[in-house]
Amino acid sequence: MLAQTMLDSGQFDEALALIKKGYRLDPKLYPVFLGILCKSYIYLGRYEEALEVISQMEEHAQRGAFIPKFMPPLSYSFVYQELGREEEAHAYMTEALKMNPDLSLDSIRRISRFINPDHLQRELAAYRQAGMPEKAAGAVQ
Repeated sequence: MLAQTMLDSGQFDEALALIKKGYRLDPKLYPVFLGILCKSYIYLGRYEEALEVISQMEEHAQRGAFIPKFMPPLSYSFVYQELGREEEAHAYMTEALKMNPDLSLDSIRRISRFINPDHLQRELAAYRQAGMPEKAAGAVQ
């Protein structure tokens, strides 16, 4: 929980340190930490490490760990958009939206807990450029 709080408050290095400590204390909980780990790496510009974590997310999701199936493609989309690899970002966003048609910029805004609005805007900009809609397809306008 503290690692999530550090992520939300923009203390990405501290979030990483806490996740590594949590892993040492209880490796079975590692899949729970992957989303925080991935976002921390993205916000720190450590994209290769973020891609490694996403690969781990996929492996854990296939083994039945509690990782939403759309999270790896959504995370890939964010990383590739940040890297300027727009075609790949768009392809992964398309995949994520097929898995979860309720994804939208509006839904990301609602669940975000970032204290600094610039962090949320960075994520929303990447998702928007990758093709995430403002509202979910079935949402009431």
